[in-house]
Amino acid sequence: MIDTFIILAGGKSSRIGKDKAFLKIKNNSLIQILINKITDLSENIIIVTQNINSYSFLKHKNNKIQIVNDIQSDKGVIMGLYTGLVYSKTNYNFVISCDIPFFKPDLGEYLWNLKEDYDVIIPKLFKGLEPLHAIYSKNCIMAIEKSLSENKSRLISFHHYVKVRYVEENEICPLDPQLISFFNINTISDYQEAQGLIERLEKQN
Repeated sequence: MIDTFIILAGGKSSRIGKDKAFLKIKNNSLIQILINKITDLSENIIIVTQNINSYSFLKHKNNKIQIVNDIQSDKGVIMGLYTGLVYSKTNYNFVISCDIPFFKPDLGEYLWNLKEDYDVIIPKLFKGLEPLHAIYSKNCIMAIEKSLSENKSRLISFHHYVKVRYVEENEICPLDPQLISFFNINTISDYQEAQGLIERLEKQN
């Protein structure tokens, strides 16, 4: 079991024009698809947003869910991460973006089992790091505060203050050969591609 999932849903989705968490694939919103995948893996799900009212209905559908506002607005994704860690009651937390419809529980549990002695467990693909599909300990709270005090707001700007375990692509591929877990939706074309991909996966199964 994973102690806590933190779903970051605070983005403005400027390239799509509306909150992408509520884009629908096969009659389910992206955030509901993700919740369906993780709800049996954990007793605690925190959704971090800038608009609690938009997400409150999810809490009524699932009593594991807690919905919180960013502690400070207009600080970007790093503030969503910081907020989730502050509100979490557990030391380790799986942090994931709301727009990842192909989360693989087996890979999530594999990453979770690597957490001992580290503060950040983060996939490192050939194309780069995946900080919104990663595990963070509460030790990151103070590290993020230090980075923000230095006007550094990149999601990896605090890594040099904590112990990081990079999970290389060749370590991930046996569990996710297509690296589909990391497919996220930033544009309309991404959304259309995700719809087609789900149809192809359903035919394969």
